[in-house]
Amino acid sequence: NNQIFLPSGGGGVKNCAVYGELCCNPGLYSYQTRNLPQTWQLFGVIFEFSDAQTANMAAEQARARGLVCITQDSSVRVCNCPALSAIFEKHSLPYIESEAYPSLCELVARKKGWMTAEGGEGVVLSIDNGAHSAAFKWKISREAQPGTISQLAALISALRPEMGEQALKASLLDPLILQLLADLYAVATHVDSKSLEEAACKEKKGRNKKEQKQEPRVLDARAVQVALASALTKFDSLDAAFQTGGRAAIPKLVERLAQEMVEDRDLEVPGEEERRALAVKEVEGDVRRFVSAAFSQWHSTNNGPRRP
Repeated sequence: NNQIFLPSGGGGVKNCAVYGELCCNPGLYSYQTRNLPQTWQLFGVIFEFSDAQTANMAAEQARARGLVCITQDSSVRVCNCPALSAIFEKHSLPYIESEAYPSLCELVARKKGWMTAEGGEGVVLSIDNGAHSAAFKWKISREAQPGTISQLAALISALRPEMGEQALKASLLDPLILQLLADLYAVATHVDSKSLEEAACKEKKGRNKKEQKQEPRVLDARAVQVALASALTKFDSLDAAFQTGGRAAIPKLVERLAQEMVEDRDLEVPGEEERRALAVKEVEGDVRRFVSAAFSQWHSTNNGPRRP
């Protein structure tokens, strides 16, 4: 208690609980290489006080010691931050190491690679803003959040140069904000390993038993992914198309997205007729798998069983 609150601010505590994550699945993400399986990793503490006034006073004193606190009624939630990590370290407790960043833009830019490499389920953000501090989760694409993708796509689309007055207002934004949106969208739409494994499994099952020689790809898979992320920003969200046309919307979406990607100069589609045809076939296949997976996720989210 006194490790977090000053002695004068620790009175009135009714209950206290340290919370964290039980890493019980050794096969997930980078848990094995980081020696996390079968361990409990701490990343926060919750205090319940006798009343809201006492809670607010204690939170202010904790903030003065560099801790990030969120208050709600008579409770105080101390979020993961360097100051809390130091307390856990002092008492030899297992904890999720925290990192400090000067801005959200820098955090997203520096963690983007870790997120797409699936280093973990995601990142918990502790926003230090005094009495208005908050905590958020930023998850990798494997932890699908279709609503987030739709909102990001709509926002990026509205900020395109050809969008008139809205885009004119967008030109006043700091370029770092626009890059932030692009990075968040790239992470959210990244084709995750689970989807690739499922697609590969289905493809393998569909093959003839006779062994077939697999030809190398014409286009780099990462370049196709980048082109797909760019193409998705130039049309209405996939969710909107699914809402209107259901499964029948998939072929048209695949056709439009694939055409946009093939015309993307950055993708460098070969000009030679035979290799170009193979490249177009690759793009169409990759897009079809992505759109089909997005539809399955959308259908599951919007048509799942309702609880009574």
